[in-house]
Amino acid sequence: MLGPHTEIYSLITPGDWVDFFRYISEPYEGGLLVPEGDSRNLKSLLIPKVMAAKERFDINFLLNYQPPELGDWTKNDARLPESSQPFNLRANTGPRWMLGGVMARPFITTTQGNGICANFEH
Repeated sequence: MLGPHTEIYSLITPGDWVDFFRYISEPYEGGLLVPEGDSRNLKSLLIPKVMAAKERFDINFLLNYQPPELGDWTKNDARLPESSQPFNLRANTGPRWMLGGVMARPFITTTQGNGICANFEH
């Protein structure tokens, strides 16, 4: 999964990470969409929790990660790979199915997940 603030290659099985997100969560009373008035220092609140979480949850950090150079999207970035390997899937691309008026788009299937799980956006 690649986003403006996220680069992840991991399997999150539904339900398994609920306790992780409960652990690192912080109460927030501000606006829902744009927390402009949030005066909390999120780094001082969340970073210690995330670092402590690696002892309680199955998390491995790659601290010296060097992201790839920016470049143009390729045809391969619009499809899921045929094996378990790191990949980029461009937004709104890849396979998709309609069922009952709901579109499901997998961003990882059992092929990429070594038969363990699959995750869909709908």
